[in-house]
Amino acid sequence: MNKEITSARLLEQLKKFREFLIHSWDKVDLLIQTHNWDDDPYIIDDWLELNWELLIGRELFGRDILLANYHYYPKRGLEKIVLTGHFPRFLLCCEIDFTDKKNIRDVVSQYKNISNDDLPLIFSGFLSKCKSGGYGVYPPFDYVSLVGHRSKNIYQIPFHEVSFVLKELE
Repeated sequence: MNKEITSARLLEQLKKFREFLIHSWDKVDLLIQTHNWDDDPYIIDDWLELNWELLIGRELFGRDILLANYHYYPKRGLEKIVLTGHFPRFLLCCEIDFTDKKNIRDVVSQYKNISNDDLPLIFSGFLSKCKSGGYGVYPPFDYVSLVGHRSKNIYQIPFHEVSFVLKELE
């Protein structure tokens, strides 16, 4: 692994990516106003993945080493958009201060405690909390979606409450 990728550098790059999403989101909305969602429902996912590969993956590792997909889905393929046919070498994982568990909750089952089966928690994108109580993909992207490693539980945690680490895939 590149020794220069410190937690501070990783956090700095993620903050820049989040700012990029916030500032470009209204432009993306304008560009896809007439998009045919029936024929191509994944345009936003693809746009996020492409920018993730270039602005996070390539900036951290260069051209030859890949980071896992922006939206980490355990059952979905790990195919890349830029370097097709190549598989990621690293996962972006999150660590949480477990002294305050009030915001840690599996959004599907509402299970409140993270078990050892959940660790490591794998980054799966930026989200925002809806007024209705759910989460959505739109600014201000102040939450991160995390997937439990073995349990596949999904958690939404405030961005400022997690620290990020890279884990090499076996």
